Amino acid sequence: KETETFNPVLSRYTQPYLATLVNHGYYRIQYTGDITLFSSDFLEYQLVGLTDSPRIEDDFAMVIDIKFLKSVNLAFYFEGRQVTQSARRDLVSLDANAGTNYFDPVSKVLSFVLRGTTSPVRIRQLEVVTVGLGIVSTFDAFFEDNFIDPNAIDSSFAYKVP
Repeated sequence: KETETFNPVLSRYTQPYLATLVNHGYYRIQYTGDITLFSSDFLEYQLVGLTDSPRIEDDFAMVIDIKFLKSVNLAFYFEGRQVTQSARRDLVSLDANAGTNYFDPVSKVLSFVLRGTTSPVRIRQLEVVTVGLGIVSTFDAFFEDNFIDPNAIDSSFAYKVP
C-alpha cells in the first residue's frame, strides 16, 4: 500500500502571523520576547482582505503599537521609499499616510499606520549601543576649578559660587 502524504491547503488553516481585526482601530502587539532578536531582516506589516489579493481601498486603516524591550533605532520604508519619523505621537493617526511612525524613546513603544494598500510597511531594526554616564562628585568639588558666570547659577546656589 502507498504511503499517504498530507498536502495542506494553506488558505484553509490559521496562519501564525495573521490576525482578524476591526477596521479603524488602534492595536498593541505584545511579543513574548525581545522582537529585536527575531530577525536581522525587515519586519513587514500589511493589511490583507479575505481573498487572495490585498485590499486596495485607502479607507482600510489602523494604528499599530509595538513595545520594544531595549533601545532600538528603526528605519521605516513604504513603497521602496524611506519614511521619516514623526515629531510627535499625536501625528500618528488614522488619517496619516501609511508608514507614518513615532518611537517613544522613554517607553520604547513604536506606533505606526497601516493602510489598505498593496505594499507592506517595512521596518528595519538598526543596532544601537546604549551608553550611560555617571559622575560621582559633590557640587563643590565639581565646580571648584571651573570659572562660572554667577548669572548662570540659580540664586539658591549663589552662596556656593567663589
